[in-house]
Amino acid sequence: MGTKKAIGVFVVVVVVAVAVIWWGSRVASSPSQQQSAGGSAVEPGYLPTWSVGDRWGYKSSDNVTYTYVVAREEAYELPLDNTFYYAIEGTVSPATEWGGNIRQWCYKTTLEPRVDRVFGGDRDQISTLTYTYSADPWPLAVGKSYTVGVSASTDYTVGEGGETHSSSRSLEVTVENIENVSVPAGVFECFKIVTREGGTLVETSWYSDVVKREVKRVDHSTGGYVELTSCQVA
Repeated sequence: MGTKKAIGVFVVVVVVAVAVIWWGSRVASSPSQQQSAGGSAVEPGYLPTWSVGDRWGYKSSDNVTYTYVVAREEAYELPLDNTFYYAIEGTVSPATEWGGNIRQWCYKTTLEPRVDRVFGGDRDQISTLTYTYSADPWPLAVGKSYTVGVSASTDYTVGEGGETHSSSRSLEVTVENIENVSVPAGVFECFKIVTREGGTLVETSWYSDVVKREVKRVDHSTGGYVELTSCQVA
């Protein structure tokens, strides 16, 4: 997958990689309690807590590398709401036409990116996203499904000019199984999560409790994938 597409898809990685519903079957259909990469106990399928300093590295099938670091907790500078977010700082290499710097503000309650920005090049790209769920996305449990509507407004700036594009998608997400997945960062027990759009399989991702994010994602429209190469979490 090309660099531009890889970034665009990665914006909704948390949306399609970290959620499904219902408390009842969690114990029977979740991985056994594990430890995070930092050594703390992890309840299977529960919403994780990110800590300042947590970091992840990824590499795509077309040799694009990404880094993400939890830099701080803060309110976004625009008056979107009074919510505090995880502020994520990152990089993409090789840099795109928008630059090689990534900045995200992710909801603490869902880990979804509220705002995603790529900057440092000739153009800036900033996306503002909203989500509508049919059910609470946490905790994860095998066999649970939900739908999510994702709306994005993306601004591209060139000097003092620019343009805005809007898009919306309706996705059907199912936690299909628990699998051991091998990636460059190691072998992890993961929730396998499949995403469909209009009944067509568009993405498969594997979420790990110990990593607190996905360890692998496959884009079925292109055949491209992104894998975890490094991880340091509390």
